[in-house]
Amino acid sequence: MIELLQNKLRGRKNWELTELPQFLEGRSGIMPLAATLDARIGEEILLVIADHTPFLFDLAKLDPFDIHLKAGAVNTESGPVIFLLFWVEDPQTNGPFCMWDLTVNPSDTEVLKLCHGLAHQTHWHVVLAGLGDSVMNLFEYENEFGLGDALNELLEACSSMSHRNFDAAKAEYETAYSLQDLFELS
Repeated sequence: MIELLQNKLRGRKNWELTELPQFLEGRSGIMPLAATLDARIGEEILLVIADHTPFLFDLAKLDPFDIHLKAGAVNTESGPVIFLLFWVEDPQTNGPFCMWDLTVNPSDTEVLKLCHGLAHQTHWHVVLAGLGDSVMNLFEYENEFGLGDALNELLEACSSMSHRNFDAAKAEYETAYSLQDLFELS
């Protein structure tokens, strides 16, 4: 389990990862992570946006930092892929400033457990992390994303699809669809 330390200094909160999970080292993108922000609440699922480039500084400056979600599934020749497309709105254009997708294997109970945990929380915490163990920002949102219903529908749809090779299915998905393609799907 990962913990985030909260240091209170005159009302400010500074967050730092006490230990960077190995799967985050060097990775960029968005991923769910079980962590404890407040010992009184206990473990919850965070969304970590990891970026190890200077772009993270631009992202951290966005105000407001409005994050959105679109969920869907694609049936490839090698099997289904569930995607969770997240984007942060550009306050000047109302279009996406940046987008990330989280691909989910419909048979991966460990990742699905994290996604279901996130779906059932009253609030979501989104962490911008990068450059070592640094946390650039932490945002809290009331959970109005509809992830639970979307996951149930997508898993039901995927249950009738042939699950052959998720790695190959993910490769097909990544070749066939850009993030912009997914964003434009209705």
